[in-house]
Amino acid sequence: MPAHAVRTSGLPVRDEYYRPTQAARLRQRAARLEWCYTLLIDLSLLFFAVSLGVLLWNMPGWTPVTVMLASLFAFTPMPLLVASVLLERWADNCCCAALRLEEEHQARYGTGRG
Repeated sequence: MPAHAVRTSGLPVRDEYYRPTQAARLRQRAARLEWCYTLLIDLSLLFFAVSLGVLLWNMPGWTPVTVMLASLFAFTPMPLLVASVLLERWADNCCCAALRLEEEHQARYGTGRG
């Protein structure tokens, strides 16, 4: 137990007492991150479809503007996909941390309400 967490009564210290609350907050954060992750994947697919449509629609008459527009839409998904991978990992880390907190709480206080 840390030096600053001296018990004066039979109650657990704040970090131990709020484990289920922290776990619930982490799970909510993970749910929001997973929603953002799926949104970024959908946006990436949309940008790719638009770039493919622009290229196919203007195939007979290629102009520099057409190529630039198609390139813009074709390369925009790359950072979105990288960001989505990072969000997915962050969400997984939040879920793992929530599970660890719940397991610690259950190990100390049993399966009762918490």
